[in-house]
Amino acid sequence: MISTALYVLVFGLIAGLALPWWGIGVAGFAAGAWRAPTAWKALGAGFGGAGILWLTTAGYVHLKSGGILTGKIAGIAGLSDPSLLVVITALIGGLVAALAAVTGYHLRLLLKKP
Repeated sequence: MISTALYVLVFGLIAGLALPWWGIGVAGFAAGAWRAPTAWKALGAGFGGAGILWLTTAGYVHLKSGGILTGKIAGIAGLSDPSLLVVITALIGGLVAALAAVTGYHLRLLLKKP
């Protein structure tokens, strides 16, 4: 499962250079279709890999801007703490990749010859 999560992380990093935010779903789908041994492990790997990637990316942006950017966006979203926005960002990215990884896993099973 850890290797699949690393694939999601690396594919997500590469996809983030060329695709919008939903590129993490493409990365999760690819890793789930290619490497996941079970649906539950695909779910965990997708959530873990993308969650870590988006947590570190959002945390880096938060720290580099001195919290100004995340503070303004948190204010628009109605959040009291900008750090909460970083955590919510990681949860959303993890959820998108987890569902995509499970979808990829099930597509692989569907296309597998009996």
